[in-house]
Amino acid sequence: MTSDISIPGVNSMSDMAPCIPVPGRSDCPGTGDGGGGGGDGGGGGVDPRCVDPLFAFDHPTQCPNAPTAIVALRIVPTEAEVSVGRDFQFRAQVVFDTGDVADVTTSSDGLWATSEPDIVSNRADKQPGAFSGIAPGTAPILFTWRHWSASAELVVTTADACEDLPMDLVLLVDESMDMIMASHVPNQVRASTKMLNEQAAYCLQLEMRLGGKPWPTPTPIDRVSYVSFSKTARVGSGWSPNMVTTVGLRGTGTGMGKALVEAQKLFQSARTEARKVAVLFTQGSETECSPPPSGMASQLKGAGVSLAVVSYNITGVGAQACSSPPAIIPAVVLLDQMATPGLRMTVNNPAELIQVFSRLPRNTCSYYGSTELSVGVSLL
Repeated sequence: MTSDISIPGVNSMSDMAPCIPVPGRSDCPGTGDGGGGGGDGGGGGVDPRCVDPLFAFDHPTQCPNAPTAIVALRIVPTEAEVSVGRDFQFRAQVVFDTGDVADVTTSSDGLWATSEPDIVSNRADKQPGAFSGIAPGTAPILFTWRHWSASAELVVTTADACEDLPMDLVLLVDESMDMIMASHVPNQVRASTKMLNEQAAYCLQLEMRLGGKPWPTPTPIDRVSYVSFSKTARVGSGWSPNMVTTVGLRGTGTGMGKALVEAQKLFQSARTEARKVAVLFTQGSETECSPPPSGMASQLKGAGVSLAVVSYNITGVGAQACSSPPAIIPAVVLLDQMATPGLRMTVNNPAELIQVFSRLPRNTCSYYGSTELSVGVSLL
């Protein structure tokens, strides 16, 4: 069954800043300080920074149809849960009278805080909006920006035995043209997919116990690897105890089965004591069937790998059934069959993506050790 997540007032890519802040990265426009550099937009025409509603609001003489008023400041999500020793990333958004939304999570005008420092640790000095669980309890999360304020709640729970285990996780990222078109922003088609995959990878790894984070784990416990795929697939990074950055393999066609083959090879060198997790982020339009992705998914699950499948903007998408004679089926049917039950999710905008991926390392514990050989109707 597909699990849909909906956030009121967040409907499209334009509702979020184009990218989540990534350490060492400086090419994220619209991060809440009135846009990036680039001079005064000379050469005539509208300053390109006006696409950022906050920049437009702060520079109404430069930006036609700029918002004239702020109607709300909000934290996304308003309620969250994290285990002791794990991290959670909140976002802060400004809503304008035009309906536009700007991300101000990292704004120099903003201040993150909590009144329960014995329950959560504020990581704003390293990553604004991030909090770590210290002890079980409930902590209010506060954000002030200019003369506005917003609040949320973070519940800290005791980690179960599964969460204490080391984890070997493979992230499989879809870089196909179909994924590019599903995630496009006008005039930024390729950049949109790159930013989505970076968001997914960063939020996923933020909760893992890795080195190389803004506040690295003193002794990394988990390991991560990733596979990039379109028609073909390649391992972008072997097992690493530190955060990795995805590098795309763009092209026509979608070969999820080939990506799962690479994941299978990686798991052959996984640690015996580690729980094994594969996370597939895709638009789902399989074209290659060599091998059929449903068969590869069954092999991984049969070997004890928890397979989480997250799709993006999948409405109306078709996929090869990998049958004889050839047939096209809804991609959602194929992806539902591939995933470990309970680990099938779909997102439609970056705000939902942030919530899903930041919780995945924790949520996969509920299905650790599942060894079903097949799920749903066989497509082989």
